[in-house]
Amino acid sequence: MNKSSEILFKHGNEQKKIVLFDVSVGSMNLGDYIIMESIYQEIRSILNSGYILNMPTHLTPFNFIQIQRDFRANWVKKSDLKFICGTDLITSSMFHTINQLNVHLWTCSPLCNSVLLGVGNSWHKEKSNLYTKLIYNKIFSREFLHSVRDRETQVTLKSFGFDSIVTGCPTLWGITPELCRDIPKEKSDSVVFTLTGSNPDEQKDYEMIQILKKNYKKVYFWIQTAWDYEYFRTIPDTEDIKIILPDLSAYGEFLSNYDVDYVGTRLHGGIYAIQHKKRAVIIAIDSRSRDMAKVNNFNLLERDSVGELNKIINGNFETNIYVDFDAVDKWKNQF
Repeated sequence: MNKSSEILFKHGNEQKKIVLFDVSVGSMNLGDYIIMESIYQEIRSILNSGYILNMPTHLTPFNFIQIQRDFRANWVKKSDLKFICGTDLITSSMFHTINQLNVHLWTCSPLCNSVLLGVGNSWHKEKSNLYTKLIYNKIFSREFLHSVRDRETQVTLKSFGFDSIVTGCPTLWGITPELCRDIPKEKSDSVVFTLTGSNPDEQKDYEMIQILKKNYKKVYFWIQTAWDYEYFRTIPDTEDIKIILPDLSAYGEFLSNYDVDYVGTRLHGGIYAIQHKKRAVIIAIDSRSRDMAKVNNFNLLERDSVGELNKIINGNFETNIYVDFDAVDKWKNQF
């Protein structure tokens, strides 16, 4: 296809109204921007048919008054396709609205018939309640098959009565076997690492950094969230580490131009490195990375076992990310 034809809208085509409930809007975690960048790339053929409106998930899309009076609320409600884009949005209890979809029973009507796209579970594990079921029944589509990140989320969604397919996170859909074969098996001279300021372990994280400093000539730190740098500053003996700006374009440019490995507790920081054909070790600190590793076969190491990192990075290992591309195609072909 001629490149110029990809940016042109054909006369006579129906323009669909498409809404993306976008996890990056108002987010303080650049991992959400990585998710959305991949979503735009992976469903471009769907998006090309319409006018796209981005609405937040972490913030309340509409308040009660806006639903009654704001033309945008009516536009969203009557749109042709609505995608709730992934991170940890599914919960057993919508009484909590910290990290998941931030709507209430009296503000959720514009989201009716929304389709989940690479969504996972949040940390809430209590028994589901009637209030949550009422909201999900109002907003989730029963016409389309939902895309979920892992099997645990599929089980949770099934308990609410919705059909889904495990596609993995959309950040993985572009990581093909061919791309994996281009990722080095041997250690680089340099490494970039991440930390999780919201889930610290000063002893284990210090140990990780010391292992990296002993084994690499150059060590870089990427700031993925607003809390990570403040945490980094509390860790001793880090003055000689170079810091990459907390900006996704800066991180992407760095990965494109430097020969580095990735090691860190930030899952999507690691996935972004893999997308750029870098050897990566994800340090597991929560169920999200563990659940995804079960399906997608990351090179994963528990933080409690960080002492084994020295052996891992000095050994040769392959990157064999598994993605069920048949499942991905099945989900995409609905539209």
